[in-house]
Amino acid sequence: LESQRVRIQGVRSYPDKQVIDRCGKLLVTCVLDAYERGSIDSIEIYDVLKLKLKYLEKVSDRLGYPLHRWVP
Repeated sequence: LESQRVRIQGVRSYPDKQVIDRCGKLLVTCVLDAYERGSIDSIEIYDVLKLKLKYLEKVSDRLGYPLHRWVP
């Protein structure tokens, strides 16, 4: 229903911003840190944040978190 409303109104969706708004900066930063250390993988990132791996770089840029273990 929400996605239909967004499409009808023509509002662009930003998954990187939405995940920060929904989960909070602290949780997202902790997940990015765990990914950097190799403690979690992309499947666990999706389980926690409901975020696809392709948006991970944009999330790290938005938070100013340097992500060195980026996997395209």
